Amino acid sequence: MKAHWEQMSPNMKRGLSIAGIAGGLILMVMVFSPNPDDGSSSRNRQETIRHILTDTNTRDVGVDSLAANVKLLSERNEQLRREVERLRRDVDSGRLSPGSPSIPSEVNAELARLRAELDDVRAGGDSVAEGTNSRFEVPLSAMELPKDEKPLPSNPDDYFANAPLPDPLYQQPANGQGTRARDVPLPPITIRMIEPEVVAEPEVVVQEAPPLYLPAGSIISGTLITGLDAPTHESARREPFPALLRIQKEAILPNRFRADIKECFLIAAGYGDLSSERAYLRGETISCVREDGGVIETRLDSYAVGEDGKAGIRGRLVSKQGQLVAKSMMAGFLQGLAGAFDVNPVPTIQTGNAGDTQLYQQVMNQEALQGAAIKGTGKALDRVAKFYLDMAENMFPVIEVDAARKIEVIVTRGASLSLATSQWGGARR
Repeated sequence: MKAHWEQMSPNMKRGLSIAGIAGGLILMVMVFSPNPDDGSSSRNRQETIRHILTDTNTRDVGVDSLAANVKLLSERNEQLRREVERLRRDVDSGRLSPGSPSIPSEVNAELARLRAELDDVRAGGDSVAEGTNSRFEVPLSAMELPKDEKPLPSNPDDYFANAPLPDPLYQQPANGQGTRARDVPLPPITIRMIEPEVVAEPEVVVQEAPPLYLPAGSIISGTLITGLDAPTHESARREPFPALLRIQKEAILPNRFRADIKECFLIAAGYGDLSSERAYLRGETISCVREDGGVIETRLDSYAVGEDGKAGIRGRLVSKQGQLVAKSMMAGFLQGLAGAFDVNPVPTIQTGNAGDTQLYQQVMNQEALQGAAIKGTGKALDRVAKFYLDMAENMFPVIEVDAARKIEVIVTRGASLSLATSQWGGARR
């Protein structure tokens, strides 16, 4: 065994050692653990205390127990009453008699037993009723009914067969003449109309939510639906060009609050500036339609901020004045070139004796026609140059802003988004 142990690998030795230690521990636990069949532990275990004030169950002697006993006695009493009534009907109809030989001895014994049980039930019912302070009443059996009252038959149709007849109004004597038995005045017939009571429905007061308020400094993000060619002349500041903005995000309010005004529209207007090449937009009117059809339209003072975070939107400068200036320069050049072909008259000196006649120089010659044509062309080109200059003065550069630009709008003055129309007079989908 020792040689075999030394030939084992270290892992096998470690495994056998662990198995031996575990087996020894299991054996020690089995030896020192108590026997489960021994009843000493169960005897030492105390029974759970369920009733503190009394040793018995209070529910067994309470009202529920008494009520259950009374109910059981009532059912037995009812069953016995039915049996006795059935036998009594048989005796009254003549089919059976208490002393009749046709009645077997078993039936008489059963009848006696039922009567004895009925007496016991009566005695038990009275004692229970007195013990419970008359809180539960046992129904009377058929034998306890007064003489002038008869028990109800088991068949409801037999009740009308045994009912007493009403007293006749007229009695018929032997001579055949009718005399009134009693003169009882009949009560007058009254007809009463019962109108249904009209219950006034309470008025449902619909409490409208307070209007949304956008304080100053709120940030509104949106997209330009329409582009803009913002003019740069001075009159554009007084009459700015409009643009439409679609709000696509919730408004960011101060202190990390938000306002749901998505899909609302904002009307803005702006003008261009040559020095910065930007279009400056300012908000004018915001409009929304709620889920219930209510329309919101109010003024919103604000200004637009571009993608670069500066006031205004950077655009492209578009100017057509250069073409007009070039055309006016071309007209002036042609005018000067036409003046180079002009001719001037040369003064003449008469040395001979002309007498009383005065000499004239002929004007209609080839040089005169050339000078007239050149002067006319020069004046026309002068007018064309002035026309182009006037047009250039009236044509101002514009700042071109494309549509679908993402911009931000900053509120400069708080506004309340209240309803412009009533709830049921608004828009419909």
